[in-house]
Amino acid sequence: MGLFDKESKKKKQDQVELQNIVLDIDEKKLQVSEEFLGQMTKIYISKYMKVVNENISDMGRISSIALLFRKYEVINKNLDMLIKIEPYYKYKNTTPSEYKLEVEEKQEHFINSLIAREWKKVKPSNTSVRDDPMLESKVRKFFAGFDPFKSKMPQGSLELLENLYESAFPEETNTSADKAAQAAAEAIAGVEDENMNVFVEETFEDLSEAAAPAEEKPEE
Repeated sequence: MGLFDKESKKKKQDQVELQNIVLDIDEKKLQVSEEFLGQMTKIYISKYMKVVNENISDMGRISSIALLFRKYEVINKNLDMLIKIEPYYKYKNTTPSEYKLEVEEKQEHFINSLIAREWKKVKPSNTSVRDDPMLESKVRKFFAGFDPFKSKMPQGSLELLENLYESAFPEETNTSADKAAQAAAEAIAGVEDENMNVFVEETFEDLSEAAAPAEEKPEE
């Protein structure tokens, strides 16, 4: 068997594997035309990437750490569906695997943004927690909300929470109140210096909202 024959066989086998994933079937031979398979592949990519982008775009508005991690799970599950076809389909731009790494790298950015937004709602500046029992209750509830998720949180986010806790309760952490307040202010300022909404939303392809193509008869 010549090189051309081997490449042709490999291409045909890749198309069969792609077909089975995209159409959710289990066939040994290609059942549709290359054109139909190409159209269905684009719709497959668009379907899962739409969910990814919708959840990514929500990250700058989320107020619950539990919801943030749920959305990360949805994002990763949908990216995994796109990664499944990588061995059989050549993406034009960023691959789903590369994009998934970008999402993982952005996790601390999104968590810190959430912490900063919610902290501003809970703790007014220049107000002592110890002077206001209701405020103390709100602040303690704020920190308690992150406790179940600390094992999943990156070190930078844990350090941000620690700085904020020390600023609210310096007497409990043997920290100078002024030093703790300054550290918390610098930590929040560092988060806010970043553009909280910056994240490139990719579709991997130039996809339109096309309707699904008509059913085709299997090839003879």
